[in-house]
Amino acid sequence: LEAAPVVFDDAVILTPVLHGELFPLVNVVPISRGRRVEGFSLGNPSFTSGTAEGTAISLFDTSSYVSAFDTTIYNAVGAMEIGLDFEEDSPVNIGALVAQRYGEKAMEWLDNQIINGDGTTEPQGILNASGTTTVSSTNGSSGPATVDDYEGLMFGIAKQYRSAADRARTVFIANDTTYKRARAISVGSSDARRVFGMEVNTHGDYSLLGHDYKIQNDVGNANIAFCNLRYYRMYRRLGLNIRVETGGKELAQKNLKLVVVRMRFGGQLEQGGAAAKITDAQS
Repeated sequence: LEAAPVVFDDAVILTPVLHGELFPLVNVVPISRGRRVEGFSLGNPSFTSGTAEGTAISLFDTSSYVSAFDTTIYNAVGAMEIGLDFEEDSPVNIGALVAQRYGEKAMEWLDNQIINGDGTTEPQGILNASGTTTVSSTNGSSGPATVDDYEGLMFGIAKQYRSAADRARTVFIANDTTYKRARAISVGSSDARRVFGMEVNTHGDYSLLGHDYKIQNDVGNANIAFCNLRYYRMYRRLGLNIRVETGGKELAQKNLKLVVVRMRFGGQLEQGGAAAKITDAQS
């Protein structure tokens, strides 16, 4: 070792994080204060035909014309202790790497909330939203998936939610296994050709029936959604905030520094009609 010293490879090996599938497509609204956002939605009026001249026009019933759209803001937090000697002795910038990793995990968390959030301790995800259309899969949990399953999802939301202007934001959402099963749908029991194509690279396009197929791997195999994400509203009360603490008796005694990360978001689907879901897909 004295004659041939050890070489340190500072190209750190990082585990990849899947993010940026859903969050860039939703409607993000920054807010500067408060822990709850109150808003409202407005329904559509209607026409009455055949009213003769001289007859009073019937009044539109406005009792349900205005509905509340209230959203709670939730915290997402994390913390890590780092030894000061360790950080000082390391030839790489550990602090910067930790901040980078928290940033990527924050984007992954946001994608997860948009589809899976429970609406009780975190933003409400599409799979837990009310008013969405539920489509039954043809073969249930035993599978396999069918073309009709995906056509049912696509046409499970009305055409006004599938406008050409929103095509890039109107997407299928599931995990990677479910996408693979979709692309594996064959022409027939004795014909192994794939319905959605077998050309080079088409499987890696992550698209189906003319729409992008977005992947969020915390979605269970049984769940598939089709949604116009323009109608998902995400309130950003506080973006990812990173605070570093080195003071205090305990940290000083242990020669540590504390990294604390925090963000505050709330979100929910604006209109249930903008999404359809299957909850009994192949397990």
